[in-house]
Amino acid sequence: MIRPLHLTTLLFIFSSCVNVEKWRCDTYQQYLNHENFGRLEEKYIDNENHARETLILKHFQLQKSDIQLTLIVDGLYDTIQVGDELLKERGSNVTIIKRGTERIELTVDKSKWCKEN
Repeated sequence: MIRPLHLTTLLFIFSSCVNVEKWRCDTYQQYLNHENFGRLEEKYIDNENHARETLILKHFQLQKSDIQLTLIVDGLYDTIQVGDELLKERGSNVTIIKRGTERIELTVDKSKWCKEN
């Protein structure tokens, strides 16, 4: 016999969905506020950190790890190559890869991350 779902179970499921939606929207807003630029020094899958696609960017003498962009920008990890320049301006939903004279723009669609109210 199948037991009916209790109200508390339904509320838990609903609140979990709301939390996921809030997380997705917050992640998109963080992406918009994110600024990054530099030359790709290395990229790898960080198996000790939930198998995250990780980029190591270098700007002047500073080296910085970035997993935020690969999380939200579809195709970034597969497209970017060591030696490419990456540019993500604060407030923009476009990440730019420069490879020699080639310019590749990857746009993040807000509707995939954040539902409008």
